[in-house]
Amino acid sequence: MVDGDTPVNEPLLSALVAGADLSPHGLHRHIRHSLGRERVPGTSLEMHWRMEVFRLHQLWRHR
Repeated sequence: MVDGDTPVNEPLLSALVAGADLSPHGLHRHIRHSLGRERVPGTSLEMHWRMEVFRLHQLWRHR
């Protein structure tokens, strides 16, 4: 629910939820799909997730 109003050009807030080993949570791909975001291939998902977390940090740092 937290990402329902997130603009398409902004990273998902749910990206901040990580697994115990600091990898993307298993639901990250499902949340992206549910919101109609572009599909990220499995081999690229972790790097894409890390970039979303970085972008969130940058957005909050400059607000």
